[in-house]
Amino acid sequence: MEQVKTSQFEQICKNIDVWSQWRDQYKIYVPLFIEEAKQNKHWSLWEKDLFFEFFEKSNDQCVSSLRQGYFTNKEKQDIKDHWDELSPLFAQIAENQDIPQWEAYDALKKTIRKYTKVDRRAATNRLVASLQPRLLSTIVNEDNLSELYWFLQHKTDEQIPPYVGGNWFQNSYNILQFFKQKLTDLDYYDIITYPWQVRDSFLHAKSKNEQVTKKQNMEIDFLKKVKNVIYTGAPGTGKTYKAKQLAKTITNYNEDQDDGRIAFVQFHPSYDYTDFVEGLRPVKSAEQKEVSFELRDGIFRSFCERAKNDEENDYVLVIDEINRGEISKIFGELFFSIDPGYRGRKGSVLTQYANLRKKEDQYFYVPDNVYIIGTMNDIDRSVESFDFAMRRRFAWREIKASEQTDMWLGKIDAWIDEAQDRMERLNKAIEKTEGLSSAYHIGPAYFLVLKDHDGDFSKLWNYHIEPLLTEYLRGFPNPSETLKKLQWRYDGSDIQNN
Repeated sequence: MEQVKTSQFEQICKNIDVWSQWRDQYKIYVPLFIEEAKQNKHWSLWEKDLFFEFFEKSNDQCVSSLRQGYFTNKEKQDIKDHWDELSPLFAQIAENQDIPQWEAYDALKKTIRKYTKVDRRAATNRLVASLQPRLLSTIVNEDNLSELYWFLQHKTDEQIPPYVGGNWFQNSYNILQFFKQKLTDLDYYDIITYPWQVRDSFLHAKSKNEQVTKKQNMEIDFLKKVKNVIYTGAPGTGKTYKAKQLAKTITNYNEDQDDGRIAFVQFHPSYDYTDFVEGLRPVKSAEQKEVSFELRDGIFRSFCERAKNDEENDYVLVIDEINRGEISKIFGELFFSIDPGYRGRKGSVLTQYANLRKKEDQYFYVPDNVYIIGTMNDIDRSVESFDFAMRRRFAWREIKASEQTDMWLGKIDAWIDEAQDRMERLNKAIEKTEGLSSAYHIGPAYFLVLKDHDGDFSKLWNYHIEPLLTEYLRGFPNPSETLKKLQWRYDGSDIQNN
């Protein structure tokens, strides 16, 4: 039987650590409040603590805290003085636990509004929600409820009724019914914290996104100054991801209108000057029987030519695994031209095949609006072969595994917290392993496959992480024992023993 995939919303709910103190207080007080309201008696005859909890307490209340926007002392007194108008409405709502009392809600709202200086919407909503635990959500602030609606509509694939502006009662009802349909194994009293906690989860992700934007702006400023940068770090730390994201941001990349201002190339041992700058290529026209050779621009030269003709816009070249190629041979004389101090015409050079070009095209330079981002793994044996003359022309940035978890946003949101914990534990254990270091960290990119395994961390270990660590430990004494200890840390099994 095919396994049914868990939706993002369901996974978020699954990962929620329910605020049990709030839920337990709610379970105690709300049923008592409903029974008291049904009796339609004068406020002075109510059980004293119960009346205080629902009509006089603003903060740390069992349904929802209202630090601001609660009834003033004068308004509380006016409500008591006109209790005979309110009590029958409380009773009507309390008596009907399964059918929304839309007219009674509105009547109660209008009556309370007569005795308040301003519209105490959240305070009024809290009273009604307290009387209708099966029907209305505990998010009593309309803006907060609107936020939850927006997140569910835009950040998940869930189908929920449209938001009705200015109608908290309808929106609150729709939201709670949605949660009840999704969380069928929970009693309605057990669901009450979920709407608020799901909203909190989305807000946490939004805050991370804002932090990512701030960091990215700093990276852009850095690249603008240095022109050329190389990202180094352990495998899977997101160096290529970061380079591509930065390139898209700088160029205002639009997938629907790719204007060629981003180029991507991956170096390898066979890659050379003719691929990158220029070289002779065999050609055979339809009229010719013999093969001839024609000078063709390589990826970098053609990229720079486009940038020269578009000086108002920025161009970014991403070179993945830049150290795997023989750098000095690939760049040739251009190691001079890419220097930030020699950009533009002042850095013009004659390339190797300049004599085959027209006089006006013989000199080549790298324009100011071209930026180069290279990536390389710290543990790659070819790192040391990187030409020192080229090293001086790049700024170097180490990318740590902990810095790049933003790549998870929108992809494995439901498992982010657990992924963070497992990655941190495992990487600390790797650093403590003799013969290994932070260069062997497991980066966040490996955790992206969780979406393919429906959040199964065991499969992530078995199919992706364990094989990599096995290679790292090849030749080590007792590699099986070391691998077992690393797995313990990944699983958190030995936390209590350390």
